[in-house]
Amino acid sequence: MLFTLFARGTRQAFAVFPRRRALVAWLLAAATPSSSGGTSPRETVSFSQDIAPLLAQRCQSCHQPSKKRGGYQAHTFDALLTPGSSKEAPITPGKPEASALLRRLKSSDPDERMPQKEEALSPAQIALVENWIARGALFDGARRDQPFSEWAVTQPRGAAPSRYAQPFPILSALPLSASNACVIAGYHEVLILDRATRSIRRRLPAPSQRTFAIQRLGSGERWLLAGGTPGRSGELAILEPGSTNAPAILLRSADALLSCAVSSDGRWFAVAGADATVRVLDAGTGRLVKAIEGHADWVTSLAFNPASTRLVTASRDKTARCFAVPGGESISAYLDSAEPLLAIQCPAGGALAFAAGRDRQIHVWNVEDGKRAAVMPARDREALALLSTTNRLFAMCAGGVILEIAAQGKREVIREYTAKGARLSCLALDADARQLIAGSFEGDLLWWDIEHPESHQRWHCLP
Repeated sequence: MLFTLFARGTRQAFAVFPRRRALVAWLLAAATPSSSGGTSPRETVSFSQDIAPLLAQRCQSCHQPSKKRGGYQAHTFDALLTPGSSKEAPITPGKPEASALLRRLKSSDPDERMPQKEEALSPAQIALVENWIARGALFDGARRDQPFSEWAVTQPRGAAPSRYAQPFPILSALPLSASNACVIAGYHEVLILDRATRSIRRRLPAPSQRTFAIQRLGSGERWLLAGGTPGRSGELAILEPGSTNAPAILLRSADALLSCAVSSDGRWFAVAGADATVRVLDAGTGRLVKAIEGHADWVTSLAFNPASTRLVTASRDKTARCFAVPGGESISAYLDSAEPLLAIQCPAGGALAFAAGRDRQIHVWNVEDGKRAAVMPARDREALALLSTTNRLFAMCAGGVILEIAAQGKREVIREYTAKGARLSCLALDADARQLIAGSFEGDLLWWDIEHPESHQRWHCLP
């Protein structure tokens, strides 16, 4: 979940684990030509098979809608051909010598060469790009405005460590009430835990390095996973733990996907993240229905209204917004937060949304017109995550505190759940067992009985 990026454990949440092994692997991957980009120049160069995967891997961390370094984007074919702040033509078909992109790939000047602050492209990869431009810079994809990350070849999935040698943040959790189990996110895996016996039932490979959100699909054992490798890629996938098949990838993005939601009628999925794009998918087919670029920075959280007709979003750009489902038309924008917003909920009724973040307040606003309805102090703490029930709102705050708030009437704090010394990283609710569940940056799973907030159980659950 994205609030982890703003908590005190930010570096831990994005640190690669284990560090030395991952660093060596990354350097080798950067220096070794890929199967598509490492070949010598040849008669035919395919943009979709050769060039797009290379751009998705090496360029999009700096040149995408949420991070336009030099005013230039390289996430779609149309964007690739559009000049940035320099006004130079990035690519001139048939004329490599007049193409600014190629010049920057070849440059020995560290201030001009791309990608900056990373390994340069190999000579074979540069020759491939040059050959493609020389032969007319032809496009053979489906749509010129389709993000490369949605169809480009991705890197092989990494492996989970057999043992976690240092604390690792649990970034998402999903209670399985019927079996007293809980699914949590690890590194390149999800784990099914037995809270009664405090044991690990299963370890399942996940499609992403980090899984930032897990949602249950229907009543069966199918889970929607949103995650990615920060600054590199994002994946939305369906995992069926009872199947031997690999997770089915529904969508890829140029940066990590940080939040996902399933509409109450089961018709729609929504996902968003660090590329500032909100995507709505048809749950039946898994196909993308609408990509919404309504925010200027990371989309940190999203939620459907109970009627499944509206989608509310929170962003690091300090705004919360409401969009129509499935068309993505802008309905309203809430602009009264002075700090980034990290969490959002649209509880029963659907007329009001609750947004929270770094300004230590919980904002209540009307989804149809964006006007403020109320502001509730979060007891002078940053609010990092929100959960809602029919008449309750739970706010996970910095300092290991969870506030239970009446969602209607006076909206007062009813109970306070505390875990001294814990840096909480995710929040979940087991409604059947009437328990609050939280993960921590130290790899601990914590839970409270809702009627007894004064005590909790804590288990260091990672192997």
